[in-house]
Amino acid sequence: LLLNLAHAGGPQMSQAAEQLFQCESRPGFGIVLMQLVQSTNIGLEAGTHQAGAIYFKNYLKRRWPRATVEQGGVPDSEREVIREALLPVALQAPRLVQNQLFGALEDLSALDFPQDWPTLLQDLSRHLLAADGPASQFMALEAAHAVFGRFRLSTSIQNGEFLREVRHCAEVYGPGHLQVWKAACERALSGAIALGQIDGYWELLRSCIAVFHDLNAHVLPTFFCDNREAYLEGIIALLGCRGTGHAVGGQSP
Repeated sequence: LLLNLAHAGGPQMSQAAEQLFQCESRPGFGIVLMQLVQSTNIGLEAGTHQAGAIYFKNYLKRRWPRATVEQGGVPDSEREVIREALLPVALQAPRLVQNQLFGALEDLSALDFPQDWPTLLQDLSRHLLAADGPASQFMALEAAHAVFGRFRLSTSIQNGEFLREVRHCAEVYGPGHLQVWKAACERALSGAIALGQIDGYWELLRSCIAVFHDLNAHVLPTFFCDNREAYLEGIIALLGCRGTGHAVGGQSP
């Protein structure tokens, strides 16, 4: 069905989509679909994985908000499995598939975090600290941006619960974020980056700033207030580097 959804045209694609839709109410559908998207040893090519990821994201958008199985919602037992697996699966996925899974992470976290997904914040922080290079750090930050982006876009800035949530996220996620930010700034400004690594460091720094914006758009949490000099020094140095035409790492970015 995924092959037809990805590659067939006209009636075959429509029939595949309809058959998949009919399967959505079967027990374990979402878990099996996520496993298919994740698997690299069943012979599916990239376009089919991407089609599966798109369908998975839209399946969750349709079925997750429904409160009960009788209303067509995802069963509670499967919700917990999907929550636990979604972040690590997304971080290990190829970029095009990853973009769709980050979209699913954004949708689910908007509905469940933090009340029904209390482990997510610690998981985001843990994956960032465990990342062993700019590429994996970038992906971990993009996952956090998918979750925290709703803070920046929120209109509930006078809501006390909203402000407490933002501050809590900053206190837990902030130390790892600052660690990555300082190391990336130091490396980017060191003059020792190989030509092929420059774009990766700029992407990492851009993602750091996006998460910083998410968590500081409406309130200045204590953690970021206490460490504002470390952030501002890096931002000013990077702006000076780009603004004067000097190359990061001795190369043209």
